[in-house]
Amino acid sequence: MSLSEERGLRCFIIYHRKQNTPPVLGRASVWELGLLRFSAGMSLMDTFAVIVTRRRVSLCFVTWNIAALMIMFLVSMIIHTGALVVDGEADDSHLEAHLKRLNKPAVKTMKTQHGDIFDCVPLYKQPAFDHPLLANHTIQMKPSFVPNMDDDANHIGSDPLISTKPQLEIESCPLGTVPIRRTQISDLRRVAKLQNYGKRDESDHERQEQAGVKLEHGGPYLGARGRINVWDIEVSDGEWSHSAIEMSDRKSDYIEAGWLVYPQLFGDSKTRLYTFWTDDGYQNTGCYNLLCPGFIQVNRNIPLGGVIQPTSSYNGKQYALNTDPKDMNWWLEIHGEPVGYWPKELFGGRFVGAMDLKWIGSILNTMSGHRMTTTMMGSGRFPEEGFRKAAFFHTVEVMDESGKYEQPTNHEFFQTNNKGCYEVDPVGEEIFFYFGGPGGRYAGCKSSIPFINSRSRRYIDQPSLITEAEYSAENVVVC
Repeated sequence: MSLSEERGLRCFIIYHRKQNTPPVLGRASVWELGLLRFSAGMSLMDTFAVIVTRRRVSLCFVTWNIAALMIMFLVSMIIHTGALVVDGEADDSHLEAHLKRLNKPAVKTMKTQHGDIFDCVPLYKQPAFDHPLLANHTIQMKPSFVPNMDDDANHIGSDPLISTKPQLEIESCPLGTVPIRRTQISDLRRVAKLQNYGKRDESDHERQEQAGVKLEHGGPYLGARGRINVWDIEVSDGEWSHSAIEMSDRKSDYIEAGWLVYPQLFGDSKTRLYTFWTDDGYQNTGCYNLLCPGFIQVNRNIPLGGVIQPTSSYNGKQYALNTDPKDMNWWLEIHGEPVGYWPKELFGGRFVGAMDLKWIGSILNTMSGHRMTTTMMGSGRFPEEGFRKAAFFHTVEVMDESGKYEQPTNHEFFQTNNKGCYEVDPVGEEIFFYFGGPGGRYAGCKSSIPFINSRSRRYIDQPSLITEAEYSAENVVVC
C-alpha cells in the first residue's frame, strides 16, 4: 500500500545537520525536510506531539494542508527569529551575530590588566551612528561654550582632595578614533534576555534605594556638576551600586553619569566610569555607555566602562553634565575635559533643560518582601564616620542660563529607606554631604540581624570581611 493510500498520520520532521555549506542562520548547517508514517489509532496527544532533541525538531500533523501551512510558518519563524535554534552551537551563533552588531571594526586594539579589551574605533563608526535619527548627524567635537568651571574647594578642613581622571591603563587611541570597551560572548551569557543587554529594567526604578540631594523646584537647569570620591565596594549578585549625577525633564527623558559597580554587566566587581540614558522612562530605549546607539564619544583618552584607579577616600572626581545652549546637546565632562554627548535628536528636541536633578548614591535591591540587600552604597560606611571613611559629594552646583555654576538654594537632602540602611548627612553651609551605608550588613537595617550592642553602631558581616582589630567583641554581638 502506498503512502498516499495509507490511512494514517503523517509526521513532518525538520532537522539540521552539519555540512560544509554556506552559513544558514549564522552557522554552517542545512535544514532538511523528511516524511514519516504513523499508523492510525494514535492519541490526540501523540498526533500533535512536538519532539525536540539536540539535532531534531519534529512536528506531526493530521493533513497535508495543515502541514504545508505550518511548515511555511516554521520557515518564517526560523528566518526572522531563529526561534527553533535549540542547540548550544546555534545559541552561540545568535550571540555572535549580536556581538557583530555591537563591536565595530577597530583601528587599534588594547587590553588592560583587568582583562578588558578596548577597540579604537573611528569616530563615525561608533555605535551611535546606527541610530536612524543620527544618520546625518555631524559630530560636535567640543561644546560651543566653556562654562565657568573654577573650583578652589580643594580641601575638606585641613585634608587635601587629590583629584584624578579615569585612566585606560594603556596608551590613548589614535587621532580620529575613540576607545570602546569590547563586548564579549561571556558578557551576553550573563543576561536572561539578550534584548535586555546593557539596558535597565523599568521595574529597577521601583527597587532602588537612594540617598543624597535632590532639586525638584525651579529650573530649567542647563547643567549640574559635583565631585564624587570613588570606592571599591561589594555588590550582591544581580544588583548594582552607583554614585552619580542624574538629570531628567520630569517626564521620560533621563541622563546620568558617575561611577558604577555592576558584576552582571561587566563580569567583575571593579569600579567603573559609566553613563546611562533613556527617552521613554526606561521602557524600551536607552542603555549604559555605548551598548546601544545613542551617546556619542569624542574623547580618545577617557573610556566609558573603564576601571577607575586608584580608588580611595582621597580621590575625588569631578563630573559635569551640561547642555550646550547653542546646539542643545547634553555634554559629559570630567575635570573640564569633554568626554562626549547625548545629541538632542535622541530626545526629539524635548530635553532642553533639566527640571529634576539628583546627586546621589543608589543601589538596586532585589530582595523580596521587606528584606534589605547587603549591597553597599558609597563606601559601605555610614556618613557619620566622616572623611577618609564615608563617601561624599562636594562642589554640588547647577548651571544657570549664563553658563555660570552656582550652588542651588532650593535643594533637599533625602533617603528612600528608614535610617539604618543607607543614609545622608549634610556638612556645613555649603552643599557638601556624606552618604551611603552597608545595607543589610548592619543589624539596625530592618532587623536583618537579631541583636547589636546599642552603645555603638557597628557593622555585622562575614568573619572574613571584618576583623577584631577593627571592632572588639564587646561592641558587636552576633546571635
